[in-house]
Order: sequence, then C-alpha cells, then structure tokens
Amino acid sequence: MKMLNKLSAFVIILAATAVFAKPMAAQNNITQQKVGDFVYYGGTYDGKPVSGTAQRIGNTVYYNLTIGGVQRNWTEQAVGQTTYRSGPDGSSGSSQKIGNQTYTQSSSGVTYTEQKIGNFIYITGSNGCSSTIQIIGNQRYTTGSC
Repeated sequence: MKMLNKLSAFVIILAATAVFAKPMAAQNNITQQKVGDFVYYGGTYDGKPVSGTAQRIGNTVYYNLTIGGVQRNWTEQAVGQTTYRSGPDGSSGSSQKIGNQTYTQSSSGVTYTEQKIGNFIYITGSNGCSSTIQIIGNQRYTTGSC
C-alpha cells in the first residue's frame, strides 16, 4: 500500500504523479517518457528498479508498474480539477489543482503540495519529504525523497 501511495505523487504530475510516506533517507530517480497515450517508466524507487507503463483512456489512467520485482497496479480518474486514485489493496487518494499548485491527500494521511515553476515541479510532503521533477520535451526526470 505504501508503494502505491509513494508513486502516486509522481503520477499526479503527468496526470501524474501521488506519493507516500517513507524514510527521509530514501532517494528516487525516475524517468518518464510519453509516447502517444502511453507513459513509460524507468529508474529506481527506494533503491529498487522501476519499469512499466501508464495508459490514458478517456479521463482514466491505468498504471502497470513493476517495483523491485513486485507488480503494482492502480487507476486515476480526473473529474474537473480533481483526480481520484484507487489501488487493488483498497488504498486511495485525491488531488486538487488550484492555479499552479496541486494539493494531494493520501489514505496514509500524508499530504503533498506540488508547485510548477517553468519546467520544474517541486513537491513537499507533510512528512518532510521533497522531490523535484524536471520536464524536458516529452520526458520527466524525478529526484528526491517523496
């Protein structure tokens, strides 16, 4: 459940990317590349290899990722400026975009604030984590502890 929550923040920013609580020492390096209706993921998350895809169909995004050899699947549905997340384990979350900021509430109780400035997205969590996403063309590069 925590793995789903942590990856969600990255996903909210695509339409995508919620994030979830984890130790501050953890570092993530995730690359996302958008090709048509698909986003391809690679890199590391909590030191574990990440790979997989996300596919948009209408206002719903279906995530199918493998993290450290474990399959993780969840969906996100956008309704206006609000995005709702749900996972097969009952985890959930929602995000609301207001101007250039996005506010995310996870089922773990951690809240996240994202702010887009130019080609960068800055994420901070109520648990003290922080991450930065750099956007270059159709690719996104994520580093940090959220």
